Parts: sequence; C-alpha cells; structure tokens
Amino acid sequence: HAMLFHTLRTSLLRSGFQAAKAAGSTLASRPSGMRSVLPASRAVSSRLLSGAVRVQAGPSPACAPSLMSRLAPVIPGVIGGIMSVPSLTQLACEDKRYKAAIYNPGLRAVDIPGNYHYLVDQPKEFSLPVKILSFAWLGAITLVTMLVGFSVQVLTFLVTAPFDPTRYWAGKVYRTASSIPIKLSPFLFKFELVGELPPEPKSTVIVANHLSSGDAFAISALIPWVFKIIAKDEVASYPVLGWMMRLAGDIFVSYKKKKDSSTGWRTTNRDEILQKAADVVKSGANLFLFPEGWRSPTGGLMFFKDGAFTVAIESQSDLLPIAIVGTDQFWYCDDVLPKNGTAYMKVGKPVSTKGCTMADVERLKRQMQDAIIQLKQEIIDEVGGRKEPARKIIIEEVEEEKVTAAA
Repeated sequence: HAMLFHTLRTSLLRSGFQAAKAAGSTLASRPSGMRSVLPASRAVSSRLLSGAVRVQAGPSPACAPSLMSRLAPVIPGVIGGIMSVPSLTQLACEDKRYKAAIYNPGLRAVDIPGNYHYLVDQPKEFSLPVKILSFAWLGAITLVTMLVGFSVQVLTFLVTAPFDPTRYWAGKVYRTASSIPIKLSPFLFKFELVGELPPEPKSTVIVANHLSSGDAFAISALIPWVFKIIAKDEVASYPVLGWMMRLAGDIFVSYKKKKDSSTGWRTTNRDEILQKAADVVKSGANLFLFPEGWRSPTGGLMFFKDGAFTVAIESQSDLLPIAIVGTDQFWYCDDVLPKNGTAYMKVGKPVSTKGCTMADVERLKRQMQDAIIQLKQEIIDEVGGRKEPARKIIIEEVEEEKVTAAA
C-alpha cells in the first residue's frame, strides 16, 4: 500500500511540475541558492532558525494554480489547499529528478552553514535478477531470525523482568536478532565503522543524521548497544516486530490528522511521550533518535526538532552524535528496490547537558549539527570520497500564518 501511494504521488508531482513549466514558472537548481516560485508582490517575513543562513530567492514568476487542486484530495497534509511544512517538504522532495522546491508563499529556503552532501565510492550495481534474489535471501533470513529471536526474547523477559526494570536484556535479544540478517548478507550491504566504537554508554540520548531507510540496517550492524527508540504507534501492532519492540521497552507515539487545521500530521501525546522518554533515560537506559524527524532527500543535514534535546535536558543526560554517510546512494527515499552498496559510520564524543535548561535547546541543536557535519568530513578524509553542496530545499514557516500552497 505504501509503495502504491508513493508511485501515485510521484506521478502526480511529475504532471504538476510539467503544468508549472507550461505556465511559465521557473524551476531552477543552483548549488549556491534556489530560485523560488513565490509571487513577487508577496512580502515574506520569517524568523530564522538558530544558525540558519537565508537563501536569497530570485525573481518570482507567476505560479501555475492547478497543482494543489490536483494534489489536495490525495496527499496527507493538504487540507483545502493549505499545506503543512512537513508535508510541503516531503512533497518538494518526492521526485529526485527535480532539484527544485515547491514553495508556500509563507515559506523561505534556509540552510545550515557548512552543510554538504557527502558521497563515497559504491560497488557495481547488481543486475535485476541478482538484486531480487539477494533481497529474497535477506527477507527470508530476517523472517527466520525474528521468529527465533522473539521466542528467545519472551523467555528472557520472563526470567529477567523481576530485576530488570529497564528491560535491558530483552532489548539486548532484540538488537542482536536485528543485526544477524545484515551480518549474514555482506554481499548486499557493506557497513564499516570509521574510528573506534566507545564503550556502551548509559543514560545517553544518541542522535544521528537520517539519510535513508538503510540507516536502520547500518545502526543494527555496527552499534551493538542497547537503546530505546521512539516509533509510530502503528508499528506496535506489527506481528513479531511490534511485539519485540514492546518487550524491548521501546516507546510509541500517536499521530492524528486535525480536520480543521493546516498543521497536518501532529502527535497527540507529545508531552506525555517526551516525559516518558526522559524517565527512561533517567533510569539508566539509552535513547536513540533521528532529530531531523525524517529522511533527508537533499543528502545534507536538515534542521533538528526539539524532542531529543528536550529529553536530554529534562534527564540531564549526555548527547552523543553519530554520522552516517553513503546509505542514500544505494537506498534513496523513494526507491522501491534498493541497490547493493557501502556506507560508513562514525561515533563522536558525548556532550553533557548537566546544568542546561530549555533555553539551551537551540545551542545544543547547533552543537550536534556541527558535530555531525564534522564527523561526516572525517569519514570522507579517512575512506575517500567527495562532497557537493546539498540541495537547499529546507523550508521555514512564517509564524501564526496560514497560507495557500503554490507550485
């Protein structure tokens, strides 16, 4: 169902871009900036995010009015032609062949200083038959491993529950089972750790950049630590996987679409989840988060959400940055069937939040952004590769304003 939806949405986007071009809109792609399609007469006032650099917009030709009317009945987040920032971002990034953003009149492109797309050498791509057989192998191994792992995890939980309030050992079984399929498929994905892996931390909020669905495989293969994650509540109902995550003590967050709002998908229990996560970290467990909130379609680092840093400050715990490079080269956001490929990871140094307050959230976000960008550069310096400017399609919302999206 998800793949069918993405295929339909990509098709609609393509037709929308063609309509915009026919109407005279400029869709330009430049490393140093991006030409917007904002109406020239529209005054845009916005509050820059911490550490952001505003990308200067060029002349703004007339917009094609038909795109949103086509997409509104189909795409989540579009309600009566009004679009949320997350939905707009995802929409703008849906088709990788178009290096242009769809802008809302109340949005403006911004970027993070020093932000690049880091690329590493990749092996020759498998032929389609070999690729299908390889992923069939991975799927079969995953199914068997998870079924056996779940049985072992249930027994482990029953034995250790009375003296293991953080469910460390039940989580250990789950994380170990998750890593086995990748380790048994080295011909498909090759993940390498650059530098040394520190000893397993305690009471730490681990943050990493998010390039691809392949990031989860890289983390499972290279990080043997036990940590909790925050996932959508629908995952909890998945057979075997959801059951194992529940036994491991992972945290589930609920989402709801507000019918009378332009905010799109939003959590319905955010404060509750953040408090629960902070309590988990205070108890001695680790928490892993992708602070960007979704996979980066630009290859560069996107702005961080507050959640991970709120939890770290509330629990007065350490923040630990991790950088991942290469996964998006063989598993792009909307790839139906990934390629075989190589990716690298490097773990940074912990940063304490002791004595920090919520006034320090923006500073800590910037500090982790800088750390991850530096770790990416160190990976390239160590293994080789190159960097290129990340496409600037990160966008910012004008406060207290609801505006109609345009293409």
